Amino acid sequence: NVGVTGSLHVSGNISTSGSIIAKEFRTEFVNQIIATSSGSTEFGDDTGDVHRFTGSLNISASTGASQLVVGTGNVARYISVSEERALFGYDGTAAVVQGGAGSKGLKLGVNNATLGGNTKFFISASGNEVGIHTTSPRNGLDVASNTHFGNSISHTHKFTGSLEVSGTLNIPTGSITVEGGIGGANIARFSRNQGTARTDIDIHAGSGDPQLTFSSPSGRDYSIGQDISENSFVISENTGVGTEDRFIVRDDGDVFISQSLDFGAEHAADKIV
Repeated sequence: NVGVTGSLHVSGNISTSGSIIAKEFRTEFVNQIIATSSGSTEFGDDTGDVHRFTGSLNISASTGASQLVVGTGNVARYISVSEERALFGYDGTAAVVQGGAGSKGLKLGVNNATLGGNTKFFISASGNEVGIHTTSPRNGLDVASNTHFGNSISHTHKFTGSLEVSGTLNIPTGSITVEGGIGGANIARFSRNQGTARTDIDIHAGSGDPQLTFSSPSGRDYSIGQDISENSFVISENTGVGTEDRFIVRDDGDVFISQSLDFGAEHAADKIV
């Protein structure tokens, strides 16, 4: 054994088959490599210890083995990047990938060696906008590519609120069910929004009367449907059936075409009036 009190200056190499033990061990390198042939290395003995490395840290492990282990047990821990601008860890209940301090969003990219390149999934800093195939979403979910929902006509996809379609809505098999009309609002509206004159076809059930209304700003409105109060099929020159009726088919089979006449005793035997 060799005991040294004070400083030890060595010009050359120090070789030992045992251990070098020091209460405080400091090294300064201008350009040097520390290499160990085998064995484990342990830094610190307290969770408050901080170990700083300047430069890159390369870690190699056996194939299939964990390259980096951070903590043990069901305890929240994370890795911080660039002063907590990006966080990777575990919050005690689930794995977490999170944009951190400084109002940072989240990107997920594939098949690209440039950081942030070929982004396929993006969450804005506010968390209110999510984009797939776009990094500039403006809605809760923006998808800038083709989408496919379900693979069986038995699958159900529910939307609450309004559904806007720019283009073609094609349903080759199955059916579409729309429920609404609360407070007399339209159940559905089909519009031609080209040119200066907008024309609409509305499906609604005002006052419980199921009907279609055809409207145009440059023409008259017509409605066709069922008048529940009269139990008849009606075409009306109005935004709803039952007002300004022009064509009526009663439940007894009589057909009434008129602007002012009414069914009366003089027409009791007639089928078309």
